[in-house]
Amino acid sequence: MGTSGEGLYDNDEALDVLADLLDGIPLEKDPAHLAAGVGLLLWFQGAAFATDPKKFRKLLARHGDWIAAFPSPVRSVLEAIAADPETAAAGARSRPAVLKEILGGYCDGPRRDELLTVAGGAEVIGELARRCRDHLSGALRRTLDLYELAGYLAPLGVLLELGTLAPPTEPDLIATWEAGFDRADAGTEDERDFWDEYAARVKKAFVLLRAG
Repeated sequence: MGTSGEGLYDNDEALDVLADLLDGIPLEKDPAHLAAGVGLLLWFQGAAFATDPKKFRKLLARHGDWIAAFPSPVRSVLEAIAADPETAAAGARSRPAVLKEILGGYCDGPRRDELLTVAGGAEVIGELARRCRDHLSGALRRTLDLYELAGYLAPLGVLLELGTLAPPTEPDLIATWEAGFDRADAGTEDERDFWDEYAARVKKAFVLLRAG
């Protein structure tokens, strides 16, 4: 695991997992998936708009009819992205300090609620939240140490950031995840100065997720 800090997003594998989760959003399924999906990508993967702006210009150009039918606030944001994806992605960061302490500074893009709360957007966000929960359940039922597990915990950060935009996570499920994490933590003996800091952030994430 390549690490640069103790945050949940502060390692290469976690960033890859996060990218895979977002790649699973079918942007061209319907207007809601386009708007909310672009909003989620802007929020969590803003760098992609700067590295491949043509991709997003072409995507939005293919669905000009959908964009034209949106309410004015949604339409204006999507038109601005289509005109200049790089500038759109360079907007104000959105992560509150309490989550930055847990997650680190990566994948902190502009949060455009006009896109995230579009009609049908709750379903799109719910789909992402379900994928996050399935991913965490799969990882935390396995026998792993923290070196192996840390890359798989990015979805916990996503659920935290989605907050009330996503359906709440069942307390019993969070308890199951915590037990799996505690097993991994107890089975990790080396570099405890680092892992103690990391584990403290993960445990705080569980507390916040339970609080809703």
